[in-house]
Amino acid sequence: MLPTVKDACQIHPMAINYAMSEHIENLSDVIERTAADAQEFFSKNFVTKGMESLLQLGLMRLAGKSEQAVFELKQAMGGGKTHSMIALGLLARDAELRNAIVPDLAKETLFGDAKIVAINGRGGFEETFIWGEIAYQLGKESEFSRFWKDGPKAPSEKNWIELIGDIPTLILLDELPPYFDYATTRPVGDGNLAKVTTYALSNLLSASLKLKQCCIVVSNLSGSYEGATTQLRKAISDFEKEANRQAQPITPVDLATHEIYDILRKRLFRSLPDRSVIDSVASAYAAALSEAVKSKSVAKSAEQIADEIHGSYPFHPSVKHVIALFKENESYRQTRGLMQFISKIIKSVWERPDNDVHLIGCQHLNLNISDVREEINKISNLQGAIAHDIASGGMAIAEIVDANSGNNAASQITSLLMAASLSESIDAVKGFTEAQLMECLIAPNQPVIEFQEAFKRFRSDAWYLHRKENDAWYFSNIENLRKRIENRAEKASQPKIDAEMKRRLEEIFQPINRIAYQEVEALPKIDDIRLNGPRICLLLSPDSKAPPEEAQRFWENVTEKNNFCVVTGDGSNLANLEEKTRRIWANTVQLRLYSA
Repeated sequence: MLPTVKDACQIHPMAINYAMSEHIENLSDVIERTAADAQEFFSKNFVTKGMESLLQLGLMRLAGKSEQAVFELKQAMGGGKTHSMIALGLLARDAELRNAIVPDLAKETLFGDAKIVAINGRGGFEETFIWGEIAYQLGKESEFSRFWKDGPKAPSEKNWIELIGDIPTLILLDELPPYFDYATTRPVGDGNLAKVTTYALSNLLSASLKLKQCCIVVSNLSGSYEGATTQLRKAISDFEKEANRQAQPITPVDLATHEIYDILRKRLFRSLPDRSVIDSVASAYAAALSEAVKSKSVAKSAEQIADEIHGSYPFHPSVKHVIALFKENESYRQTRGLMQFISKIIKSVWERPDNDVHLIGCQHLNLNISDVREEINKISNLQGAIAHDIASGGMAIAEIVDANSGNNAASQITSLLMAASLSESIDAVKGFTEAQLMECLIAPNQPVIEFQEAFKRFRSDAWYLHRKENDAWYFSNIENLRKRIENRAEKASQPKIDAEMKRRLEEIFQPINRIAYQEVEALPKIDDIRLNGPRICLLLSPDSKAPPEEAQRFWENVTEKNNFCVVTGDGSNLANLEEKTRRIWANTVQLRLYSA
């Protein structure tokens, strides 16, 4: 029997309820952590290629073996920048830790315990400013007091060189935009503190080039601070230009690669199965996909999916592609946001009533779990789509389709599509084509036909599902054409609908040969009927009796019984007729709007 992820994997206790706020790193950790804390830090963190590059280049610089002095960590909020800084700081300050964690690199970079300066721009530094804080952390506050005691004055390049000297020194500058924001509000002479800070830090960067064992790491500045004023944007831009001239960019985490799975496995799982189990899962998925390939439902080969599963297990290979669609959202916190998002998928899988998941994917998100739904809405608000189309305690369209089909195919389809629809970028790539959906959803014991049929049924009733020109399907909080037509039909005034029903009925029963009758009148008021002309066909509203009571009374009270005939029906058919008339009327109005 093919093992499920719950059978084969042991999750970390915090994996189900991962809280991003509890895992936000602070640079002060570099200074405050004990040797045991540092060991634990490295034991639970995966060293990405970006972090490895920073560690190697940074330690080489501190050993005096590299010309590159300044590094800028390029990534959006929550992208592993502070994490990488802490890793470098912990290794730089402790030669013994270097020997334990990176023994080969330690042999190449022979230096003692480096001096560490960790600056977080949210620290304030109200009296001493950033340069005074750097001097304080180096144990040389008095040497720089002249630059802050009587107001802010920027140290020159020479001042920085004299302060730092020839000993290995690592200076970490994180979260600078908040400090620049504050600095723009403090006037200094004809300018402000932001200008003085820019000059002081620019001098620091240039000084570091002349100090053979000085290394500076700056977290990226562009696009990292919301609501920036013109002054703040200029201050950040000025310093960024200076940094760009001297800094080597490094991306701590590449979310487009398999590093995403390495990080998730390291942080969220305690144990994973051996290679043989992963092989069996990969083979089972390959077999399921090969059947779909035969029916030309998907394009991806069985060999491709098997290779990808070996790199992504216990996750479905589609996870990184889905996350790539919305990782640039302004409110999304890259690596930390990824951890929290995946935590909600794991929670959904571990709390499923059936133990039937062999690879964890976005299709398994259970949006009936409140904190799962809240997490999705924090990334992008799709509440309308979720409530009506995807998950609403059994009442959403997808859930109704599943109940009628006896499986969960529609819920998987809509959860996956919802995750692929979270991007808020302008001209964003959203959604999946049907073939792409099938590639992500096909699993052992869930053939492609189940998903195809469920998707077809779901599409016919969904309100918030849209289709792009490239045939990609996606969710939006804007109602689709079906919903707009239904709204228009529902809100149409009764007189308009009555008139439309009358017009259409008279059109249908319009006499052609004029043998049985010569005129037709639909849904007339009984008192308005006149029988003193040509023979007439009366289309009367039905009721619970046959013939309808109104028609029976009319028959009994008139003398011209041979001058008319009556067409009627039963009450349920009339209600049906009105509903269909409303939809036809709404469709006609919508077509006119599109044609205008």
